[in-house]
Amino acid sequence: MSTLATQYYLKAKENYPYDLPEAMESLEYAMSYDNEHAGTHCLMGTFYFEQLKDFKEAFYHFEQAMIHDIEHIDTYYYFSMALIEYGELDKAKNLLKHAETVKGICLSCVFERKALIHEKRGNFAKSEKQLLKAINMSTDNCEIENLNLDLERVRKKIKKD
Repeated sequence: MSTLATQYYLKAKENYPYDLPEAMESLEYAMSYDNEHAGTHCLMGTFYFEQLKDFKEAFYHFEQAMIHDIEHIDTYYYFSMALIEYGELDKAKNLLKHAETVKGICLSCVFERKALIHEKRGNFAKSEKQLLKAINMSTDNCEIENLNLDLERVRKKIKKD
């Protein structure tokens, strides 16, 4: 791994999303020094997903990140959200299934995304079950508060059915 690539990646990460032109310039420099840097590809994918809504380009970079480092944790978080937002729910489900095996992954986050997949499919009871798992796995009070809000939303949908 190139030290210069890592330095530019860290600079991009520091600037994202507050200074988008600077972040993109740093990502391009990082890529020029090491085109196999998983963190750079992940952040580039995140940039295309969140800022430009260019899913094709985002997916390319997320896939490159996975190819070059299957255990790069951030890729699972951002790639799964992009897949969910794009409607690729089966792909997101498969990605999250593998994510559960990665050491250091936030299982609470994985269960939260699984809940979102079920919610988008209208399987509110399954969504509720995944959210309860996420809450039980979480050790962060702010995260638990957000998960409880999600749970409240899903339970309202269950009552409407």
